[in-house]
Amino acid sequence: MNQILNPDFSNKEKCISCGKQATKLCDIVTGHIMTTSKEIGLWNTTCDNPICDKCSIHLNEYMDICPDCIAKILKAGGGFKK
Repeated sequence: MNQILNPDFSNKEKCISCGKQATKLCDIVTGHIMTTSKEIGLWNTTCDNPICDKCSIHLNEYMDICPDCIAKILKAGGGFKK
């Protein structure tokens, strides 16, 4: 993760899993963007599905994963266990 952001959920974004108020966004990296400004660099793009505390899988102090991404990881044979 390149930057820690505090998204504004005051717009009442709904959790993709249960429909309750979302409190975070999924942090799974889905791709990369190469910047072309003065500071050339590679930035990660993330899933950003809105999720609530109950439906997210919290991996460490910076990373939360949505149920959709967990399903993709498990389907691909990833070593993650809930």
